[in-house]
Amino acid sequence: MAPADPRHSAPRTLLQAALVNVLNPNPYLAWALVLGPAIGAAWRQRPEWAVALVAAFYATMVTMLAASIFLFGTARFLGPRGRRSLVLASGLVLAALGVYQLAVSLPGLAAPSAGRPAS
Repeated sequence: MAPADPRHSAPRTLLQAALVNVLNPNPYLAWALVLGPAIGAAWRQRPEWAVALVAAFYATMVTMLAASIFLFGTARFLGPRGRRSLVLASGLVLAALGVYQLAVSLPGLAAPSAGRPAS
C-alpha cells in the first residue's frame, strides 16, 4: 500500500475532526442543561451580562484548549520515563479526586435529607 499524499490527508483529517465535533452531543447537552438557562437568566437581568458570560465561556475554553495542546505537544520531549511519570501522576490525582467525591457524597446519601420526611 502506498503512503497517503500529505496534501490530501490534511483536509480529510480536518473534515473528520469537524464531523466528530458536530456529532458530539456534549456541547448540545451543556448548552441545553447549563449554559442556556444561565444565559437566559443573565439576559433577563442585563443583556450585557449574557454577552459577557458567552464571551468568558469561549475565552476560557479556547485558552484552556490551547494550553492543553501545548502541554501535550511538549510531552513528547520527555521520553518514555517522563511520560510514564505523567500517566502515574494523573492516575493518582484522578484516584484522589474519586476518593474525595466519595467522602463528600456518602454521608449525604446515608443520612436522610432535612427537607424530606424519612420513609
